Amino acid sequence: MNKEYKYKFSVIMCIYNVDKYLEEAIESIINQDIGFEDNIQLILVNDGSLDNSENICLKYKNKYPNNIKYLKKENGGLASAKNYGLDYIEGKYINFFDSDDTLPINVFKCVNMFFKKNELCVDFVCVPLYFFEAEHGLHPKYSYMGKKNRIINLNEEPYNFVLSGASSFYKREIFDNFRFDETYKGEEDTLLNGLIYKKNPRFGYVCENGVKYNYRKRKARNSIGDMVKENPESYYTVLKLLQRIINKKNVSEYEKEIIIYELRSRLKSINKKLFKDTNEYNYIIDSYKKIISKIDINYIIYHSKFCSTMELKVLFSKFIDKKFSMNKYSLDFKRLLSMSKIEIVYFKIMKNNIIIKTKYQTLGEKSIDVVVFDENNNITYPSNKQTFSSFYDLKVGEFEIDNTHIATFSLDIKKIKKIKFILYDVNEETYIPPRNVNILNSLPFASTLKRIKYKNYQITYNGRIFIIDKFINKKSCILKQKIKELKEIYHVNKSIALYRLFSKRKKNYILINDRLNKGNDNGEALFRYINKFRPEISKYTYFVISKKSQDFKRLKKIGKVVNTYSWLHKILFLNAGFIYSSHTMPEYFNAFHGREKQNCKDLFNYKFVWLQHGITQNDISKASNKYRKNIDCVVTATYDEKQEFMQEKYGFDNKDIILTGFSRYDLLNNKEENIISIIPTWRRGLGTTDVKELKFKETQFYKSWCSLLNNSDLYKICKNNNLIIKFILHPEMVNYKSEFTVLSNDVIKIYDPSEINYTEIFNSSKLLITDYSSVFFDFAYLKKPIIYYQFDKDFFWSKHYVKGYFNFEEKGFGNVIEKESVIVDKIKEYIKNNFKMEDKYIKRVDATFKYNDKNNCKRIIEKTYR
Repeated sequence: MNKEYKYKFSVIMCIYNVDKYLEEAIESIINQDIGFEDNIQLILVNDGSLDNSENICLKYKNKYPNNIKYLKKENGGLASAKNYGLDYIEGKYINFFDSDDTLPINVFKCVNMFFKKNELCVDFVCVPLYFFEAEHGLHPKYSYMGKKNRIINLNEEPYNFVLSGASSFYKREIFDNFRFDETYKGEEDTLLNGLIYKKNPRFGYVCENGVKYNYRKRKARNSIGDMVKENPESYYTVLKLLQRIINKKNVSEYEKEIIIYELRSRLKSINKKLFKDTNEYNYIIDSYKKIISKIDINYIIYHSKFCSTMELKVLFSKFIDKKFSMNKYSLDFKRLLSMSKIEIVYFKIMKNNIIIKTKYQTLGEKSIDVVVFDENNNITYPSNKQTFSSFYDLKVGEFEIDNTHIATFSLDIKKIKKIKFILYDVNEETYIPPRNVNILNSLPFASTLKRIKYKNYQITYNGRIFIIDKFINKKSCILKQKIKELKEIYHVNKSIALYRLFSKRKKNYILINDRLNKGNDNGEALFRYINKFRPEISKYTYFVISKKSQDFKRLKKIGKVVNTYSWLHKILFLNAGFIYSSHTMPEYFNAFHGREKQNCKDLFNYKFVWLQHGITQNDISKASNKYRKNIDCVVTATYDEKQEFMQEKYGFDNKDIILTGFSRYDLLNNKEENIISIIPTWRRGLGTTDVKELKFKETQFYKSWCSLLNNSDLYKICKNNNLIIKFILHPEMVNYKSEFTVLSNDVIKIYDPSEINYTEIFNSSKLLITDYSSVFFDFAYLKKPIIYYQFDKDFFWSKHYVKGYFNFEEKGFGNVIEKESVIVDKIKEYIKNNFKMEDKYIKRVDATFKYNDKNNCKRIIEKTYR
């Protein structure tokens, strides 16, 4: 080794508040089999950490005083910390190791051996980057590089550039005249590697013998890498970066790929809300367009590895040429359309007519249709076409590529033998075969057998085409076909093959459910009605609930109950004609899951009636549209709610939405006691597990409710008026019960859902305090006062729900309050007026609900059964 270098390697580890991971990172360097004390200098740069990181650094510094150097500075960012460490390097090769990552023990030895053999050819060597913790597997960027140690030449492989400084090892000489630009936010490594490529496009790649870099993707998503794109400065940084490393006149192919790689992620994540004003946002976008215009459309569509998806190709092409269209770039545009897919989102046979709905893409061209070819190549055009904006729109981040297109076909099962979908250009009268014809996983054709039966017809889906076969409807033929199917399934799953024997053609059973372990919702109310007033169908009706539930025995006194996922549940499900559920999650009502479900899905033939858990007041089209959940009917309770579901983005027809009122409303009666109920809803940003990791007690949610429950004035007025406060956790928040029970006293009582009956809570409470939970509709139905405590509006609407039609200030049934003191004052008012709802809110209640006659269950059965 050259005498001027004291060590083979100098590792600069920049540290900021990583005490949870730091020891593991340091140990992975110390344990290198090249020999840590003789060959590696470790420079620990504490960039103003506020946690226990310094004590950990000092512990290792004291243990290895000769070759661990500890430096401490004020917080200045990664580039600043790296520059600080560069002033102390004594190694021949330099690495910038992230302080929450790890390395296998042989990395330094293998990299050193590669440098020895190829010293004159390369300026740096990199190793593949693998994710661990929250994600696993090889970073996609390294997927093209192969599995052998080698020299990569970007002039020959323009897509195989490396931008990570953590997984790279550099010659010491590079830093004689180079320091990191401290104004860069998250791109200082890219700048370094980009400048090296300008001088030498060749670098080493070492991956054999398990050599890799373990890159931690934190579960909390709070690393610098995770957070950098939420910083508006990072969008300026990439501009400075590309302007510095890209040739102004002759852009090489690897530079084109770097432009695409860097800007595609920014375009996916950029958000107008990050910037001060529209001008600043527009400046960024316009600047990106100028850089992208250095690339030709031909390269974007046919050659780029990183502009790989159809939507990215369209976006970049339109950035290069605003007039990019079918008329101007016919062949290129058709190439893009051929990359699109047609998706079967609905399939039903009604009165010998096959009704199929397809979702397809036109990339904004009005002349594109989807059509059906039959066995004789005759064309059938859609009976109905819709174009609208929805969750299914084709987008890149905020950039709209295409709206949602739905085409409906009605085909006579007696007259057609083959159904093949294809894109058709009406103007040029040419056909464009799509890349894929997919079918939604919720449809029966997604089963192992990929076929269904209808009368004496069998319809098979082979991945692109539906084949319709007619067979003789004789018992011997039916039996022969059934045996054939059993043999096919038996090889895959023996138990499912046995279940299939119990499937009958006539589906008589009615299965009803709420949650897995809980009743007391719309499902139970309907179950009670059927068993009390409809004995002719109660004999076919079962309530589905876990045998471990406290409600199981109680419900058995009402009617027939079946244990979730039991053998009997599976038999009943195979023969169910109707599923009535307050929730759309399959795990709540479907007896089969995973491979079991795939091996018998073709036998399912039920009507799914969504009773709903609460009145829909927000935009839930992303989670609960007809196509995603395969919902046949939605029960609604208010005029506005029905109109919400009637929007095209939900995919429902008029007949699919019924306004009957909720079944549980039939059980509502005023039986007031001295109770104030507080029922907050869940926030997606809070999670449901790992309280310590999420630091639940530090959230605004916990602090606000905790402060209210601890309010001394609230305690006094409740105590003086013999009022009890029942604080009821949302079902998703039961893991946090211990965080709240410490607040309980003789006035405050904490409950989780398993301990209460919601109907009894509504009936017995004088006042409801909630934030956004739809339970307020039940309370309003009884015309009792409500307070909305909304202390976190911005957080809630950005992280949890998309706002819908319901405006709390204009349509709500009580005061919307953001301050705790005002809540207490309002409670005092209600005590004085004997908890009466104000007249203006009573008028809103009357205008909201169509029915208040205790006949909701009756209407639901009349409109949905048979």
